[in-house]
Amino acid sequence: MVLLCDFSHLESFSYSIKSRSNEHFLVNFSFSNHVFTDSAGIAHTPAHQFDDRGKGRAFDEQRYQDSLLLPNLLKNLLPSSKIYDERHGNVFYFPHVGFFYRIILSLRRERKQVAVLIETAHRVPVLPNLKQEAGMNFPIAVKRVYDNKIPLFK
Repeated sequence: MVLLCDFSHLESFSYSIKSRSNEHFLVNFSFSNHVFTDSAGIAHTPAHQFDDRGKGRAFDEQRYQDSLLLPNLLKNLLPSSKIYDERHGNVFYFPHVGFFYRIILSLRRERKQVAVLIETAHRVPVLPNLKQEAGMNFPIAVKRVYDNKIPLFK
């Protein structure tokens, strides 16, 4: 049995943002395959199993269905959308209203652009208490990366 899925929703995309010095630069979003697989999962069939650079992965239907939401969530970030530091360097997550969708990403400057890689995305049963966590509006974080002000939350 062959597993057929459409992953076109996970194609890279970009949008422009204005820096502090009023120049425009691109923010490029790309996705790892971790947004729709689970390394700890048991594959339902051999078709659900694949090798990810030497690490076994199992296709996860719920993660795949949730990943269909990712492009709209990321393309429609409000200026007030906050990312939170999980004390893992440049890894953050977005709380999402409705159900809690944890989106862990990394940010880095590449020439005159900021690359945003979605490392993983999955549901969490309970939203963590964010009152003690350092948070930052997403556009500010991107501008800080562009201006090489890293680490963001120090």
